[in-house]
Amino acid sequence: MDISTDDLKGLAIDGKILGNSHTEDARRTHLLTAVLHELGIPIAACAVGEKTNEIPVSIELLKAFDVAGLVITTDALLTQRKFCQQILDRQADYCLPVKANQKQLFEDIQALFEPLDETDPPEVNQRRFENLHAEAGAHLQTYTDTEDAKGRFTTRTLTASTLLTEHTHWPGLQQVYQYTTQQKCKSTGQVKRHVQYGITSLTPERASAADLLKLRREHSTIENKLHWIRDTVFQEDASCVRTGVIPQVMAAMRNTALSVLRFTGHTKITDALQLLASEPKLAVNLIK
Repeated sequence: MDISTDDLKGLAIDGKILGNSHTEDARRTHLLTAVLHELGIPIAACAVGEKTNEIPVSIELLKAFDVAGLVITTDALLTQRKFCQQILDRQADYCLPVKANQKQLFEDIQALFEPLDETDPPEVNQRRFENLHAEAGAHLQTYTDTEDAKGRFTTRTLTASTLLTEHTHWPGLQQVYQYTTQQKCKSTGQVKRHVQYGITSLTPERASAADLLKLRREHSTIENKLHWIRDTVFQEDASCVRTGVIPQVMAAMRNTALSVLRFTGHTKITDALQLLASEPKLAVNLIK
């Protein structure tokens, strides 16, 4: 039986450099944070030191809390064998983009989804692609959704395949995908197209193409519901608190405040802060 999308709980991991912060050596504070897709709540954060980067810190971040049963999403920087193996060891799954920093993997996936003959019509190449999977007994599924908002008509299509599973030696890999986004500006007619390739440890039985598309779309939760809120509502990058570990401490306090607001049902953070500023007793009641 297929597991529905609602049963797949995503966890986004991404880094943020605090704009006006700096240490004694003038390096700005760099934090790696984990945020639940569904709630937009930060549940852990680690500082990225001067002599390291996000890759080893991401592995340590996974050890900071129980990720079992979650699906980890990140940007392409963290699409690394060791990181993926750590996710599997922690009884979790991954759905990650692949770019040129994993050259062979990227080229293999790109080659799979390229037309077999560019001179033929798309529908002919599609039939060939389907026949190729049928002959190999491989799973192939495509899902498309559309959105008409903000003066743009957006079409998102994700195609997932198991054809490379037996030929790509990557920890836990079960499916590869092509995720295409096409946006058309309704006023100018201008069209923008973006293609992303990726991998997941989720089998087709556990995650359909629709599930994978939803997971990748929801990865932006960490930017839209955390980083953007801290920058624009809490004015984090304009803060006068800039030196030592204090910016990291203040970021943790902002994360805590945001978590409390979301747990208590507030979705419009600016409105919630204005209400609590006018009624301080309500703020006290939130933390009782």
